Amino acid sequence: MEPSCEQLAEIVKLYYECKSVTLVIRTMRKRHPEMKMLNGMLIYRLVRKFEGKGTISDTRNNSGIGRPRSVRTKENIDAIDRLITKTPQKSVRRVLHELDCNASKSGVHRILKFDLKLIPYKISVMQHLKETDIRSRLEFAHWILSRPDSENLTDAIWFSDEAHFHLNNVVNKQNFRFWGSAKPNFYVEKPLNCEKVTVWAALSSTRIIGPFFFADKSLTLNR
Repeated sequence: MEPSCEQLAEIVKLYYECKSVTLVIRTMRKRHPEMKMLNGMLIYRLVRKFEGKGTISDTRNNSGIGRPRSVRTKENIDAIDRLITKTPQKSVRRVLHELDCNASKSGVHRILKFDLKLIPYKISVMQHLKETDIRSRLEFAHWILSRPDSENLTDAIWFSDEAHFHLNNVVNKQNFRFWGSAKPNFYVEKPLNCEKVTVWAALSSTRIIGPFFFADKSLTLNR
């Protein structure tokens, strides 16, 4: 159940009295148990609207008749465009928080997708490669191709590698998006040495060795 105009006015009054969003939510839920949609974001937007426009009523449709005006106005589209251009890593929730209008999360998402034609790209996490690493890989590939017995030789080669599961300060790709019209050349390099658990395995064309788990923080595997 959405708050009524009287309840919205009561929320603003409580906020100025106690200066605490948590206390406002607790007090309003005690007075109005049916109010389930009250949260900190709604209170902040309501107070910002009151301070900026001097009203808490919805002025988009003063007649009270017909469908409310869409949030996808030129003013809102331009405002969101400026926010995203300045900081493409901004989340929809953060854009909504900084947008000075009575919008919803889905409305902001529609503007980003349909009006600005932007796509939420995931961040790429990759291991940093030195110039010597790239050169050695190319040299090995050319050496394999130059041998007449390259097909038999590849059957006798073992490939091994380890994966580091970092225990601190790692970017979660699922929670990070980069809004843009084209995939950006943007990535985060993982630190080489930090607190982690290491998993090692090796494989050939016929067998697999491992995986083995190592909890030693200072462990370096030599293959």
